[in-house]
Amino acid sequence: MNAGPRGSFGDLLRRHRHAAGLTQEELAERSGLSVRAVGDMERGTTTRPYLRSARMLADALMLTALARKEFFASADADGCASRQALGPAVAEMAADYAARRSAVAVERLVPRQLPAGPSHFAGRGKELAALTRLTRRPAAAPHIVISGAAGVGKTTLAVHWAQQAAEMFPDGQLYVNLGGFGPSGTPLPPTAVIRGFFAALGVPDGRITTALDEQAALLRSLLADKRMLMLLDNARDANQVRPLLPGSGDCQVVVTSRDPLLALVAAEGAYPFRLDLLGADEARELLADRLGDRNLADEQTVCALIEACARLPLALSIAAARAASYPEFSIASLVVELQDAGDRLDALDAWDPATSVRTVFSWSYQHLTDQAARMLRLLAIHPGPDIAVPAAASLAGLPRPQARQLLAELARTQLLAEHIPGRFSCHDLLRAYAAEQLRELADDAEQQAALGRMLDHYLHTAHAADRTLYPAREPITLAPPQPAVLPEDFPDRPRASSWYQAEAQVLLAVIGQAAHATQHTYVWQLPRAMETYLIWQGQWHDLAAILRGALDATRRLGDLAGQAYSVRALGRVSALLGLHDEASRNFAEALYLFRTLDDRVGEARTHIDAGIMADREEHFSDALGHALRALALYAEADFRPGLAGALNNLGWYQTKLGDYAQALASCQKALVIFLELGDRYGAAHSLDSLALAHRRLGGYARSIAYYQESLELFRAVGSRIDQAEVLSRLADCQHAAGDLPGAKASWQQALSMLDERHRLAAARSAPGSGRILQFKAAWRPRTAPCHGNGRGLRGNGGRPAGPFG
Repeated sequence: MNAGPRGSFGDLLRRHRHAAGLTQEELAERSGLSVRAVGDMERGTTTRPYLRSARMLADALMLTALARKEFFASADADGCASRQALGPAVAEMAADYAARRSAVAVERLVPRQLPAGPSHFAGRGKELAALTRLTRRPAAAPHIVISGAAGVGKTTLAVHWAQQAAEMFPDGQLYVNLGGFGPSGTPLPPTAVIRGFFAALGVPDGRITTALDEQAALLRSLLADKRMLMLLDNARDANQVRPLLPGSGDCQVVVTSRDPLLALVAAEGAYPFRLDLLGADEARELLADRLGDRNLADEQTVCALIEACARLPLALSIAAARAASYPEFSIASLVVELQDAGDRLDALDAWDPATSVRTVFSWSYQHLTDQAARMLRLLAIHPGPDIAVPAAASLAGLPRPQARQLLAELARTQLLAEHIPGRFSCHDLLRAYAAEQLRELADDAEQQAALGRMLDHYLHTAHAADRTLYPAREPITLAPPQPAVLPEDFPDRPRASSWYQAEAQVLLAVIGQAAHATQHTYVWQLPRAMETYLIWQGQWHDLAAILRGALDATRRLGDLAGQAYSVRALGRVSALLGLHDEASRNFAEALYLFRTLDDRVGEARTHIDAGIMADREEHFSDALGHALRALALYAEADFRPGLAGALNNLGWYQTKLGDYAQALASCQKALVIFLELGDRYGAAHSLDSLALAHRRLGGYARSIAYYQESLELFRAVGSRIDQAEVLSRLADCQHAAGDLPGAKASWQQALSMLDERHRLAAARSAPGSGRILQFKAAWRPRTAPCHGNGRGLRGNGGRPAGPFG
């Protein structure tokens, strides 16, 4: 298209329009002028533009103050047709422009290279404020690296902030897209960037050398003592950025990259500024800004759309654009499409590389080493929400140091986020992209092998953690792990407990994945390995859910022993949840199976569990009968851990029936055996039982001492639910002894260990006017005995203190 002579008003208008990313039609619509008028001015056909037209164009182009001055001066130089018609005020303004014409010539060398900011911008208030704070102290943070995943909005944030902060940089703004991640796959070399900056700064071609070092030195000289902003967008690595950095502390450099550019942070003192996904409220704001009130009143649908887009700004923008372009389609129908794992990335494609989620992800993926790309693909097998280095190593069949390096590479390109040291995660859209690559590049045999390694890793590691937490618990026999699987081991209980705490949600997801893949052995053995931890933590509903799946899996396998273990465990947790009819059916089936298997220890443990449930229902004689039957079976099997548990529970029930002398004798025998076996968990139960017997006898001081010893042992093994129960009984005893401050402190400690549901119930019984209400009024269900094998409903991580299970 023809344009006016270089330096003319038409030429300047065209350049401003291109910088704003507008067509002539779009500029005409924004300004209120006709398309023909805009075209005539750019071509130089209109040589005397009206001043009013120049103002309308300047407003439409959103020119800064200095750019507007240059724009009007250029219109004035070409001869403004409205000057005489608009009277003395305009003539005076024209004279002022003429007086400053020489200054304007200099100002034209002030670069204003920022691209047009986004027409819709939502959220990021904290980030914008933080960037402004950092910029006000450039000497402290002369370089800022905005890093984040593909599509998270790094460029949008940087440009929007830079447009708002333009007046903070009177000497201008330099901008370049370094092309670090893009369709070409070839980053822009520093020499090309510097030559572009030289052109913007008015450096004659004759002064430009070809050597990078000399170019960089000249650039630093030109920027010295200037207050400028340099926005280096889409950097590939630190080497691409380093030659462009000015030497002056008054220049502010903002770099955007998918790589955190740690080398710049370490060597050049750059400030790391990580940009994460939008918050839920910010995502709603973005949708409302793009769509208005259309269908956004349905909160559930909006939340579903936000989650389907993984709170990724690019995905939300594409989804909003589709909704706006097809108003006849409901938002709910778009959500359904996005929730289809096979169509999700197709639905987030606006038919342009820069607005296709899949394509934008590919620009990061194509820069990976082959091993890192394979690791990303295999991570699609993992159910999340995050993965630790050892599990990733087993999944990929690699040594841990190599796996760590590959995960670090994925994190550097923002395809993973290391949200906790050593733990990595990615959002669902990246997971969908990785799954696409896996299906395309890995055959079924490779995928199944990786799945098997992952399941083996979690099963054998969970089993090791369970054995560390509760060594006295009866073990099950596992098949050896597959080659290249290196399960973790645990030197002590705290580390085993910490592992479970970090992996609990992952393990639940892995069990679900194993069920979907019909890997029935893992479906029943993983819950078995998790049982102690989940009971101790009070996660009984989670445990019940996976145990129901475990029971179904053992029936499908025809594994009678696994079925007996699973149905007894399900009976135990059903009793904890107050589902006594279901628990009774489970215990009856377990007794039948253990008798069929001629497993006296398993049968005895089932009696222990049934006795604890009977105690909870205050059927103390029935509970006593179960304890006596378990005691006999353990004696036949010569199984001392179980014998100790049965004695403890027997003493607990004898206390409930008022036979205190026999109760003390039974519990004392149990304590001796537990101590000989080194079973601190069982010993804690026996001390709890002795405390109850002494309290019933009126020996409050001895009772309190036993409760405190029991509490210390439960703390040592890490059972929160048992600690809460013992604290509640200690508070009751302290209250009965007249120690109201001590009772209140114990009661409050117990509350602090319960989940929100229990706290709300207990809060209604808060102590007042010197009286501590009994904790049992605030917490149901409540249990008592300890059991047989040294673990029962409770001992095995089972019910709150009392009988041992």
